[in-house]
Amino acid sequence: TFPVQVERLARSVLKRDPAEIVVGGRTKAADHIKQYVEVRNEEDKFPRLLQLLGLWYEKGNILVFVKTQDRCDSLFRDLLKSGYECLSLHGGMDQVDRDHAIKQFKQLDKTLMVATSVAG
Repeated sequence: TFPVQVERLARSVLKRDPAEIVVGGRTKAADHIKQYVEVRNEEDKFPRLLQLLGLWYEKGNILVFVKTQDRCDSLFRDLLKSGYECLSLHGGMDQVDRDHAIKQFKQLDKTLMVATSVAG
């Protein structure tokens, strides 16, 4: 559900071709979902994420995508250390744990999730 401009940006900054999963229309994101994209240097990413979480954490669900399972686990730990209750979701987790995390996220028990793009 990436708009064409976001898809172009993603393809221009990613080193490898991203996997694409199409759900719904290709040309427009769902009206009730807001998408924001920022390209940052590695050392700027976590401080900027904390800054954004300060603004958005209590306003609804936030989904942060990372490339690898290890990065998912480390960002999850870093966010917990920074005081943010969150969930993690990646393909290396047991199916029961993944299902539980998705349920908690959907029910708004916890509204921040760190996931790999192939978590489900």
